[in-house]
Order: sequence, then C-alpha cells, then structure tokens
Amino acid sequence: MAAVRHVVRRLQRLVNQEYPRLADAGTCGHEFLGFVDALEREADREMASRGFEKLPSPAARERRDLVLGWYRGDGFVVELGLQGLNRCGVLRELTGGEPPHVYARFYIGGQAAFVIEAGKEEELAKTTYII
Repeated sequence: MAAVRHVVRRLQRLVNQEYPRLADAGTCGHEFLGFVDALEREADREMASRGFEKLPSPAARERRDLVLGWYRGDGFVVELGLQGLNRCGVLRELTGGEPPHVYARFYIGGQAAFVIEAGKEEELAKTTYII
C-alpha cells in the first residue's frame, strides 16, 4: 500500500503543477486530454516500477471519475484516476476551483475495499483487510 500511496502523491504533485495552466481548459479539449495521456503514461511507469501489472480497462460503466488505469497487485486490483471528471466542461468549474484529486481505489475479491486520495483514506466497505 505504501508504494501506491507514493504513486498517488507523485501524480497529485503533477496535477497541482499543471492546474494553473489547465484550469480554464475544457476537459474534452486537446490540451487537457494531452495532459491526461501524459499522466496515464506516468502512472503506468510508476506502477510498473513497483511491480504492478497494467490491466485492460473493464467494460465501460457509469463512472463519476476519470480512470487513468487498472493495475494488478498481489491479491488485489488498483484503479488510479482523477475524481469527479466524468463529463465535458471547464476544469475549474468541475473541480470547484481546486486541482482534481488523484485517487487509488483498491478492489479485493472484486469488491471496492478502500480508497487512498492524496493523503486521505476512506473505508468504502466494512472490511478488515490489511495490505
């Protein structure tokens, strides 16, 4: 879990650095999508260097977040993404004037277990798993 926490912090720093430049950009525009592609490549590189295997994205379903990638760990799957960016709009308006939050959602046994969000942990289900 410490490795994923490090990746979340690293990606959040990149998002925070680029936010002033992208704040007034449209989330379906070329500039923002180029940044998301670069962020996804960085996530892939960071996770691979920590021994995680990149997984194909599962079938699309209704989401409220922009998923950067899915990765297999030892007995769990991690979804990395940006919270609340599931539709087109001006970045600043969609995020309430703050940089989007990077998150890592852990799945154990096919069920969401918990989320790490740039320094916060939230329990999603009644679980006592320790990773």
